[in-house]
Amino acid sequence: MSEKSYDRDIAELKERVTRLEVQFAEIVKRVDGLSNYARQLFDYLNRISRE
Repeated sequence: MSEKSYDRDIAELKERVTRLEVQFAEIVKRVDGLSNYARQLFDYLNRISRE
């Protein structure tokens, strides 16, 4: 394997890791939003069931 090929492969892997990190951050935000929604819904349902 040539040095240029190796460097190109490393650069490509770094880009792919960066894209995965961005996608993971987006997934974390979505899961946080769902968790918050579920918590609010649970509180709301508990409140109305006591009335």
